[in-house]
Amino acid sequence: MDLSKFDTVKAATQGAFLHLEFDGKLLYDEKTHEPVGLFCLGSDSQAYQNSKHKQQDSRIGRARIGRGGRMKNIKAEETDYEALQLVAGVVTGLRCIESSGVPLEFSYDNVVALFERFPWILEQADEFIHDRSNFRIGAD
Repeated sequence: MDLSKFDTVKAATQGAFLHLEFDGKLLYDEKTHEPVGLFCLGSDSQAYQNSKHKQQDSRIGRARIGRGGRMKNIKAEETDYEALQLVAGVVTGLRCIESSGVPLEFSYDNVVALFERFPWILEQADEFIHDRSNFRIGAD
């Protein structure tokens, strides 16, 4: 069997479109009827892996081992925010997304703000980038 059709690294690097849904319904722009969503790289992409390793190195550098072998200086809020940043870092574009009636221009900072304001979008993006079935090349 030729496994090249299951090259998730290549497919994750090419990226895929996440069609957002809310309350079990896919979202479409009210005017253009185009799908609303995000373009994302997958968790097997080199960009994701590099960002993950950089975060882990930073966390290790901040960690201090205290009495009893417990880690200090790492807070749950920080790891949650790092996870948000990791997902935001693999978003490569937006389609038909507005905030308060204004089209949202694509930028890393705008994606972070989008995820902070709408946690359900972050949850969908996180699940999407980690699901390898979204990043397949010609898999039958």
